[in-house]
Amino acid sequence: MANFQAITTVTGTPIAYELLGRGAFEGLPPAPWPLFQIAESGGLDVELSELFRDVGIEEAVRQAPGATLFVNTHPSELKDMRRLMMGLTKALNTFRPHKLVLEIHEDGVSDLKKMHALQSDLKALGVGLAYDDFGAGQSRLQEMVEVPPDYVKFDMSLIRDIDTASSAKREMVQSLVTFAKNTGITTLAEGVETQSELDVCQEMGFELIQGYLFGKPKPNIFGD
Repeated sequence: MANFQAITTVTGTPIAYELLGRGAFEGLPPAPWPLFQIAESGGLDVELSELFRDVGIEEAVRQAPGATLFVNTHPSELKDMRRLMMGLTKALNTFRPHKLVLEIHEDGVSDLKKMHALQSDLKALGVGLAYDDFGAGQSRLQEMVEVPPDYVKFDMSLIRDIDTASSAKREMVQSLVTFAKNTGITTLAEGVETQSELDVCQEMGFELIQGYLFGKPKPNIFGD
């Protein structure tokens, strides 16, 4: 099954939805990462990621055919770019979503040649590119310079309690936001839960927000 979390402007207006897979089989955990651990043990992590993505796109298009959809990838999928592109092409042709944005996790591709190829292939399909969890591990600064994505999602570890963070941390986040925006990248703050965090993100120039303040993941895009 699929859950959807709104991606909004700083005023709370939804402009897109992230697709989040959930398990629905009796005897198996509903949370995605335990499911991926089970899948990885059997070499089925790519298949599970593809299933989550296809089910989510199909359901999202049924509920909101004009929505922009952010979809995830498992790092293992990036080892076979041809299969990934074929899967995206099939999903586009089968479900005909209005707009897709592919999220690449921090543990994904770091080889610049492969990133250039991925960006080119996605552009040919009309699919956007987002770097997910920016700041959770390696900084991806080189990738941002050499292969600037359409979106950068700042990890919640940088955003949580940003209103009470040290001046050094706030200056660091501010410099990264400014750098991204000057590069033409749309900046998104993940994990925003309080009005105070939102106020600081708005002051820093974040353009998009995702977090419990404006909505938790839910199975119905327009319902409770």
